Formats: sequence, C-alpha cells, structure tokens
Amino acid sequence: MTARFPELRQTAEADIMPALGAAVTRLQKGLKKLLGKDIPKTRRAIREVRAHGDLSENLDYHAARTRQELLSPKPSKLRANLAKFRVIDPSKIDASKGRVGTRVWLVPDRGGALPAMVVLRPYEANLEKGIVSRGSEAAQAMLERAPGGKVKVDGATWFVDAVERAVWPATRQRG
Repeated sequence: MTARFPELRQTAEADIMPALGAAVTRLQKGLKKLLGKDIPKTRRAIREVRAHGDLSENLDYHAARTRQELLSPKPSKLRANLAKFRVIDPSKIDASKGRVGTRVWLVPDRGGALPAMVVLRPYEANLEKGIVSRGSEAAQAMLERAPGGKVKVDGATWFVDAVERAVWPATRQRG
C-alpha cells in the first residue's frame, strides 16, 4: 500500500534529515528532470533502436538499456530521501555547539588556523567551499563540541575556536 501511496509512509524521527532549502530545491529539480526528460529520452531511444530490427549485436540498444538500468532506481531513491528531509532555517539554529547548519572554526593545537567548516547533509557537501557532510569523520568530531572543545581528525588535534550559524552560500570568512 505504501509503495502506491508513499505519503502514507511514516518517517521515523531518527530518519529525518535536516537540510537547507536550496539542497531540497536542487534535488526536486533533479527528480523532475529525471522523470520529465532523462528517462523518457532513454525509453524513446530504446523504441527507436528496436524498430530497426536485430538487437543482439546493436551497441546503441545495449547502451540505452544500460542507461535505463542506471536511471530507473534513481527516482525512488530521490523520493525516499526527499521524504526524509526537513528544511532547516539557518537563523534558528542553536550555535552554542557544532551542529548541522553551523560553521565551526578550528585552530590546530600547534598554532595557525584552519578555514572554517560548515556541517551540512551529504547532498550539500562541497570540500572546496568548506562544507563537510554530517556523516564524515571531521563533522562527526565537530558535532556537539562547544568553543574550547577538542576535536581529533586524522590523528591531529584541533580546538574549536568558535561556532556560528552558517551563512549560505558559505563564502564569508571570519575576521
């Protein structure tokens, strides 16, 4: 019954994933593109190739079938993830400790500084912008750490210098 009516499926509290509105919108657009463009295009390609006859050694047919096999499970996975997302308002995040939606400033125990890292969901991760996935080792170490707390990542020790609400997009530098 829930396969036909996914809105009837209950989401357990533990399965709820906080996410920024921009990530949810991006995933919704990706789902719409898959369903409205990519999958129908692949189906048309398969029909066109079938119309030409012998499929046993037809590379176009096999390529289209492979693409179809890759695309087919994606919509259900995206729907399942979107059902778990709860859009968070960055202005309402408690920044007293490292949490999803916060920027954590770290200082190595030997001095110097490390650019801040924003802790977000996997779909939002972008190391070049200093955004780490909540599931990563670095983020796990930063979660629930208040300023002054120790963080160990890859054998190195860091101290939490400050925690603040993440500004989106994550381009602002401290100072």
